[in-house]
Amino acid sequence: MSPMPHPHIPNKYIVAVAIEGDEYLIYMFDNLVRKIKKNKLPSFMKSKLTMINALLLNRIKPDNELYELDIYVHNERDGFEDTGWRASKNMYALVFNLYEMADLQGGYIDA
Repeated sequence: MSPMPHPHIPNKYIVAVAIEGDEYLIYMFDNLVRKIKKNKLPSFMKSKLTMINALLLNRIKPDNELYELDIYVHNERDGFEDTGWRASKNMYALVFNLYEMADLQGGYIDA
């Protein structure tokens, strides 16, 4: 899995994020998965996850029925297209800008 350019918002990327125990796995590129403990998540990720988790989850798929495409396609009209969404119990799609992407990669963008 790799980040995908957001189809409707320029300079934003949809990134798959999985939960395994107390760790979040962030799929940065095909061969790069960043693992971060729940208590070490950056504040921009915590706020996105808090907002997404506040929504009612009537239509999420079970993890074992989830296809990769399901993660990146958001069909709801919930106002979270620029934040992210929950694809299954343990899989999210979060929307990051370039600065957030650079922060997760351990670098920075010279503005």
